[in-house]
Amino acid sequence: MKKLSLLALFVFISLSSCSDDEGNNTPMSSFLPLTATSAWVYDVFLENQKIGRDSLYVNGETAINGKTYQKLSTASTPTGFYTTTLNNNNVRKEGDLLLLSGTTGLALAEFFPVNVEVTDFVIFKENSANNSQLDAISGVVEQEIQGLPLKIDYNLTSNFKESLASFNVPGKETYPNVKVIQLVANLKVTTVYTLPVINTPVTITILNPQNVIVSTQYYAEGVGMIYSKTDVNFELNDFSQFDVDLPIPQEGSSTIEEFLD
Repeated sequence: MKKLSLLALFVFISLSSCSDDEGNNTPMSSFLPLTATSAWVYDVFLENQKIGRDSLYVNGETAINGKTYQKLSTASTPTGFYTTTLNNNNVRKEGDLLLLSGTTGLALAEFFPVNVEVTDFVIFKENSANNSQLDAISGVVEQEIQGLPLKIDYNLTSNFKESLASFNVPGKETYPNVKVIQLVANLKVTTVYTLPVINTPVTITILNPQNVIVSTQYYAEGVGMIYSKTDVNFELNDFSQFDVDLPIPQEGSSTIEEFLD
């Protein structure tokens, strides 16, 4: 399988190390502290090779439809799955939920670019049954790549996987009381293509519905997201017999990991 060069992937909360202002009245979650002084750092690895070190921090408050959110920013251009799409997005706590509002991004190298507007999308729930769905959103995005028009149908879901008494971050320390969340992006891609054989534009499905992105993250109480593993996989339909030359690799596979520092 060809390896993907990830520019950015998706959206959601990833945290590293944090410091809290006990006198601050900013809403707090026991699994994601959000105070005016909260800041986190990630070491980011692509296929076991370090590609960056991202800093994420709370950059003040913002009001959306009368509700207060904490705005998250990165110190420089991020390289990680979470930090890339959390940059300049907004999170608020409601009960045991963490809700995201802003623009998510899925960009797998130069292809399958998807930007999705979300409002109060559930990215975490402290108390939930194992393997239960927390939220879902679907829609259509149209993009053009090297003159090829793409229609991308997406379905984005967040799921509560399980609660763990403890979890050992690979190669690092062990944390007690950990919640596991999984985010899944299912994509279908079609295009209008002029087949050389018949010289007629037709709509073809180049990517059958597939879970292209599956991101599993581990939240530790009082700390935040301590480790994430994001798998990206896809396989296009084979049109070689029709002499179709698509500006997209036939298949791709990649894993990106983010470690709390």
